[in-house]
Amino acid sequence: MRQAVVILLVLASSFLVPVPAPGAAEGPALRIAQVTVEPTAPVAGDVVTVRFQVVGLQETPVSGLQGRVLVLPVFGSPDGAVTPIAEVRSAREVAPGIYELAVPLNEPGRWRLDIEATDGIASAVSSSLLEVAPRLAAPLPSDAPVLFRASSWVTALRFDPSTGSMVRLLGETAVKAGGVTYVVRRSSFPIGTISRLYGGLWQLSLVLTDVHSGQERRIDLEPVRASLQPGSTSTPAMTMAVAGVSDKPVILVYRAARLGQSWLAEIIAIDSRSDEVRARQVLPGALRGTQLLPRVAVTSGSQLVVFERLLSLDASGEARVSILDAETLEVRMSRRWSFDAAAFADTDCLANPTIDGGALSTTQPGWFSWCRDSSSSWLGLWDLVTGQTIARVVADPATTVLLPSHDGRWLFLVETRLRRVVALDADTGERREATRPASEKETTTLWRRFSGLLWPDVQAASPLSLHAALSPDGRLLYTVFPSTDDLGDGIWVYETATLDPVEHLLPGWLVRGVVVASDGTVVALAEGSRGDRLVVLDNTEPRLIVTVPERISEVLQD
Repeated sequence: MRQAVVILLVLASSFLVPVPAPGAAEGPALRIAQVTVEPTAPVAGDVVTVRFQVVGLQETPVSGLQGRVLVLPVFGSPDGAVTPIAEVRSAREVAPGIYELAVPLNEPGRWRLDIEATDGIASAVSSSLLEVAPRLAAPLPSDAPVLFRASSWVTALRFDPSTGSMVRLLGETAVKAGGVTYVVRRSSFPIGTISRLYGGLWQLSLVLTDVHSGQERRIDLEPVRASLQPGSTSTPAMTMAVAGVSDKPVILVYRAARLGQSWLAEIIAIDSRSDEVRARQVLPGALRGTQLLPRVAVTSGSQLVVFERLLSLDASGEARVSILDAETLEVRMSRRWSFDAAAFADTDCLANPTIDGGALSTTQPGWFSWCRDSSSSWLGLWDLVTGQTIARVVADPATTVLLPSHDGRWLFLVETRLRRVVALDADTGERREATRPASEKETTTLWRRFSGLLWPDVQAASPLSLHAALSPDGRLLYTVFPSTDDLGDGIWVYETATLDPVEHLLPGWLVRGVVVASDGTVVALAEGSRGDRLVVLDNTEPRLIVTVPERISEVLQD
């Protein structure tokens, strides 16, 4: 009897032991068998090629997988969080089971590359450590870069949307001349003895950095005599502004210096290929005032607009508008007038606006800027030749983005609070408005909402200039509106011809800005925990996400 019980127990236990299914094997369904990273000794700003092989249960190559690589710090923050500085999606299969991605390494230090491959059900992961050295030589060329101003002083960030590479260039502004974009910075130093009473002679120099190659060159202008700034023993009373002729190799430099109470200004045209001075024009007459604020712009009709504003301690001032040929520097028109900063007449606001604007290119150059009277804020549009007001539009400068079209014929107003887009004709002031506003209630797919949750965010206030961008052909307008939805509202796309919304990108993402590269690539700006994140789109889906270790303040327009 006892033997029969033992036999029954053995038989019962055999039924409880799992029996492998036919053809099954132990181990993961997918495995990353081999990883190579080239170059093996990268420097900051390089893009490395990560190649990996994925095999299945029988050690055979597995095709048709989705792959990505994350670049993470080796050690997390004190709270244990680890934030990637880059994520590259959409691996390319170069051979059966062999995948490849180009991964940017923008910061020096020691980093961990986390490699993932999945078929939607099973997945394989692998990690590699990589040391990134600081960059000492000139940065790598870039095909269609985007220039950002970050929180660092006199620093531009050159971002390549195609690869995610990012390098720092020294400069205050950007100009485009002859199809080449330059980052420009200036310097001045005294020549000989400087007197508090009579000032002295100063050397002014420009440093041009080719954005594509990273190569720098210095241009020394002729010395100029100037007084000292009030209360200073070393700073000259000089000011400068720079513009470029986009389709011709000409860089235009406005330079003004104060001697006593008078300012004398001149325009210098420099050949951007040879660095030689092509032409020089002294603007007629001296201007009087304590502070000189110049603005220069080149219109699509190759006219140089020079707008000078002078303010005095008694709140009075004067302004001068000059229009020159951008190549020969021939003066075509010059007009000046006095104003009282306490008044609110149209011409006074043109000379002393609440918030400055810019030039528009029409049959006669126009100007736009923000004004304020006793009742409200308004946008003014003026004919610079006659000084006449073309249009007045009541709007809030704190919530309205102003964006001129590439040809300067239209001024787009994106009223973010009202979720409305308006276009003003620069010649007539005629107003067009979108008939169908962007709806925040548009339904989104579950996956899009889930992808928004993968990147938790806090929507921070950002400069209005980041909230709108135009496509290179001027056909599309990309806008970012404030969202009342915790998941964000992404980017809305309008046709500029009809002002109708035609597409909604990244719904569910908390986006704080948008920029479009010269090749049409759309880059969204999103808030991250350690800095802003740049999200590069492939059609409508994120292809590349790069974290900037600081906050972006503006896009440098050339």
